[in-house]
Parts: sequence; C-alpha cells; structure tokens
Amino acid sequence: MASTKQAALAKARQRRVALDQDRAARDSRVESAAADVYVLIEDRSAAEQAVQAANVAIVLCCAGSSSRSPLLWTGLLSCASSSWPRCAA
Repeated sequence: MASTKQAALAKARQRRVALDQDRAARDSRVESAAADVYVLIEDRSAAEQAVQAANVAIVLCCAGSSSRSPLLWTGLLSCASSSWPRCAA
C-alpha cells in the first residue's frame, strides 16, 4: 500500500510540474501580449495627436481664404486641393 501511495505521489508531482511549465509559458505569452497592447496604445495616441495637428493646420490654412468655409468638409477639400501647396510653403 505504501508503494501505491508513493507511485500516486510521484505521478501527481509529475503532473504538477507539467502544469507549472504550461502555466509559466502561458504567463509569458500573456505578459508579452500585454506589453504589445501598451505599446500600441501609445502609438495610437501619438497618431491621434498627429491627425489632430494636421486637421488644425488644414483649418488654419483654409482660414486665410475668405471665399471658403474652413468648417465645411467641402470647403476643406476644395481649399486643401487648391491652396495646400501655398500653405505648405
């Protein structure tokens, strides 16, 4: 009976070690994925700021033209297509 219990303990120990290895691998994947998410959130924030700055530049460029409304998309598109090179200079 003692040898049966020792065999069961050894088998349980082997399973626990295998589970610990699986858990460590899973934890590593989760940590890596979380780090990727944090980097992507920072990248998205930087991209949003760049888009906001570009939108302000377009509106400021178009604001110099009295015949176009910088608040209307059609005005922005026509202003951007006709006077953007002038504004970029």
